[in-house]
Amino acid sequence: MTVCIAGHAGIAHNFGHSGLVQDDAQGFSAAAGILKKYIQVDTSIKDICFDDQEGSLCIFTASGGCGKARPRRGLTPFEKEMLAGLKGMETTLPQLAVLKIFGRFYGHGVTEVSASVEFALAEAAIDSFARNIEGFVIARKDSDWFSDIIGGIKIDSEGHPLVIMLSINGSRMGVGPNEDLEGNIPLSIKKEVMEKLQIMKTPTIILESKAFVPAFKDIEKDHFLVRFNSKIDNTVVGYGIEKALKDLELPYILKSDAFPEDPGLMKRGVEKVADMIGSCAERLRNSTTSEERVQIGADLASIISEDYGGAIFMSDPLHEIVRATGLLPGTAAVISRIVPPSYVRTNIIPFTTEDDVEDMARVALAAVSNIEGNSQKAMEELKSKYFSFESF
Repeated sequence: MTVCIAGHAGIAHNFGHSGLVQDDAQGFSAAAGILKKYIQVDTSIKDICFDDQEGSLCIFTASGGCGKARPRRGLTPFEKEMLAGLKGMETTLPQLAVLKIFGRFYGHGVTEVSASVEFALAEAAIDSFARNIEGFVIARKDSDWFSDIIGGIKIDSEGHPLVIMLSINGSRMGVGPNEDLEGNIPLSIKKEVMEKLQIMKTPTIILESKAFVPAFKDIEKDHFLVRFNSKIDNTVVGYGIEKALKDLELPYILKSDAFPEDPGLMKRGVEKVADMIGSCAERLRNSTTSEERVQIGADLASIISEDYGGAIFMSDPLHEIVRATGLLPGTAAVISRIVPPSYVRTNIIPFTTEDDVEDMARVALAAVSNIEGNSQKAMEELKSKYFSFESF
């Protein structure tokens, strides 16, 4: 039986509503780290080049990979000077690299240069794999606004087939992200890659973000978070991840009632943010003093740079099926890492480190063995709960 490990980078999806703040590229970083355990590819940054006429930049890795960004409102000479500091950094840790250069950044078109650079970093990493690994499958979908990239490879892991799939959901322009192709959602170019890798109906470990989640604000140290819905998702995958964490003696929280079917949940979230923006607009309309308008502008900036992230990341009809992290029913469970309030008080925005990648890799690979050991039940559960997107 084949098992899949999938990780995505939601480019600049650092904030959501209700106080969520995260590194939404940790899944991508960890999946890339796992792949590099099997096949060595140098994904460090060798050079950065600029095209002044086009207003774009290209990031090149030591192994020949290339990632391109084209910030919507261009690049200043001083931003180019700052970006020279990327040389030698690691493209598979895109959020960390961007934070080291810019200090902080936001999605949703707020800080377009830094967001577009994160896209270029992730693309340079996946392009390095495509250029240097025989059999690596890659597909790109470029438009004016969005630039999804999906890649993956099937490898032999101690005599068992293992697929590692990486997704980039973002924009060369530094807007978004649109994450309609996160997780293991078999649509568009992701479906093409999944079909080529033969993982349309495959037990899958979804590697997700490093985040501060307000619902778990009482923790005092980092924990792994395992989430699935026992009625909808694959419990063999979920409990296989839990066993790995137990065996490795790592702190974790398990939620087997996560991601319930909740029709209209995404739409209600959008309406909540719309109401917040509308309230600011009404206050502005009725304002008479500069002092009021300054405060209203600050409130609006916070809503657009933070809360808006929970409203834009996925389309309503899709969210009804795959829910918050893009889980194809019957196939998967999610592992992420959560941090305590003290972490965000100090760091403001979470970032993934090499140690985080190593820890996630150990858990994921141990979980693969657990899932393979219960393959019959995993496949029976998959077949009974599977949702076909053929008519979606």
